[in-house]
Formats: sequence, structure tokens, C-alpha cells
Amino acid sequence: KSRTRRFLARHGCNTITGKRFLPSQAPAAVRYARRLGFPVILKPDDGSKGRGVEKLHDADGVARYLSRLEDDSKGIVVERFFAAREYRITAVNGQLLGVANRVPANVTGDGVSTIQELIAAKNAVRSRRRACPPIVVDPVVTEVLRRQGLSLASIVDKGARITLRDSTNVSLGGESVDMTEAIHPGYLTALEGAARAFSDIVMVGFDVF
Repeated sequence: KSRTRRFLARHGCNTITGKRFLPSQAPAAVRYARRLGFPVILKPDDGSKGRGVEKLHDADGVARYLSRLEDDSKGIVVERFFAAREYRITAVNGQLLGVANRVPANVTGDGVSTIQELIAAKNAVRSRRRACPPIVVDPVVTEVLRRQGLSLASIVDKGARITLRDSTNVSLGGESVDMTEAIHPGYLTALEGAARAFSDIVMVGFDVF
């Protein structure tokens, strides 16, 4: 991620402010997070599919995240949190293939079922769809719910949509809505130019805000 950030910057592309640290550099990472302002995003420098991505709201959270990491050769990235709609742009050989609005894993209350039961019901529907992994329930989900004053045992009002994760990855239960025809052509032209910078890679995906 840090190498890709530098590569994109050399080609005139804006990227979210961030910096790479090793777990042993925890004090420096905490200081940097404070300078960015909370919340911040922490993620593995070489990770994928949203694994290990967390939104942290204070210095203690950043320190705890780093303390869990055992391999000091594996870097992490501390990034500024940017609140906006996220779009995944996919291009093949520099030509746009599609644009999708990515939405974090969520459930909608029915006024009767617990959040745990709503997740199970939604996963049953997702299991019948192609390339639609289940919503993964893990400590990240319980923490996101806690910040909303909820738990897996909570029953929420009918029609209330509850976000379960900060990350939008489909592999963790996120949703993807096709927006290819809705994006302004000027943006698409700029993004195709960015994709062509990766001349040695057939398929390129950008997360754009």
C-alpha cells in the first residue's frame, strides 16, 4: 500500500494521507495518529480483502492494535479517516470495466429479531447468491456495534439500518451497487489515465472517494 501510494503520487494522483510503521515503532505511530486527528484507519501494509482494517478513535486503540502484532517485519499503515461514499473502479488494460458503490456490511431491523438473528437471516440469503460471502462476525463487528450503543443481542426498530463494519469489503459481508452509468465521464477519463499508469498489470482496481 505504501509503495502504491508513492507510485500514484508520482503520476499526479491524490491519495489519502498516511504513513507506514513497524509494530516496534508504536510510539511514533501513536504520535502520527494524533497529528492526523482521530479517528484514524490502521491496516496491514500488504493486506487484502479488508483483513486487519480497523477505524480507531483514540491513542489507546492505536497502541492496542500494534501490541497485537507479533511479526515486526510486517508494516502497518496509519491513515487519515475520510468520511465519504466509496467507489470501486475496475479497469482492464487501461479501459474502464465498471464502477461500484461499496457499502459496509449491515442489517435492517424488523422490531422483533436480534442483530445476531438478522445477520443469520441475511447470510442465508447471501449464501444463495454467487460470489456473495457471508457477513463475518468478529471482534470488529462487536466493537462497531458497541460504539452505536448496541450488541449482537440488541433488537432495533423496524426499518433501522445498522452498520456492522467500518470497511466495505464484499469478502466480509459488504455490498456492491453498480454505478457505472451514473459517474460523470470526466471522472472516468481521469481514472482510466491512472489505470494506464500500471502498464504491466492487466486488471487494476481503485477505491475512490
